[in-house]
Amino acid sequence: MGCPRRKLIIGMPAFGRSFKLKTPYKHRVSAQAKGPGPAGPFLKEEGRYSYFEVCKQFLYSGGYVMWHREHLVPSVYHDYTWVSYDDAFSLQIKV
Repeated sequence: MGCPRRKLIIGMPAFGRSFKLKTPYKHRVSAQAKGPGPAGPFLKEEGRYSYFEVCKQFLYSGGYVMWHREHLVPSVYHDYTWVSYDDAFSLQIKV
């Protein structure tokens, strides 16, 4: 029973989920959100940023990074936008 190992395909996310925070100073995992975050310049899809967009829009532009021990992922926030994503370190832990 089961699937042969040679037929398994494993994917790793290269995007983050974003939310528009109700208040910018409450940015923990359980913080209230108004809805999905704004669309990024490349994916152009509300609530989702490519890893490149996370870096360009937040990591290199003054966003604040937090590490979530329970979920083993980083998140970044700036003003009303909060993004949870995987980076090289979080993927290494999971693999």
